[in-house]
Amino acid sequence: MYTSKSFLVAVVLVLLGAVPDRLSGAVIDFESLGDLESVTGQFPGLTFSSTISLTAGISLNEVDFPPHSGVVVVSDDGGPIQIVFASPVLSFSGYFTYVVPLTVEAFDASDTPVALALSLFAANACAGRKYSTAYWGYAERPAGLGHTAEP
Repeated sequence: MYTSKSFLVAVVLVLLGAVPDRLSGAVIDFESLGDLESVTGQFPGLTFSSTISLTAGISLNEVDFPPHSGVVVVSDDGGPIQIVFASPVLSFSGYFTYVVPLTVEAFDASDTPVALALSLFAANACAGRKYSTAYWGYAERPAGLGHTAEP
């Protein structure tokens, strides 16, 4: 299992199925990633930073962090995850599992904050619970989102 100190101390989020609606109209599912792969530019139109892939039964403890779908998720890796969109998008959503309070921020292309979501609970990981993931989404920004970040 993945034992990085940052993962054990601050698994701030596991992002599952990010949906940048205007990017390609498709759901991003991370299943094409290998275990412990650094996630950067594998998905056209998206650039990830501080992100690593985890696979259920290998590096991911799927009992406490069950994937929303499939077997591969992404997690923070040494810092907050940031997703930069090549072109502004009108909406973004994802499923998150966390063990510390979660903050998701959305910024426009000028790096001005346009949306903020705070987790309702200090943690939502739960051993044996099928759907411990929380859903967060943002839509209808006329100028579009430039990037999102989990600070």
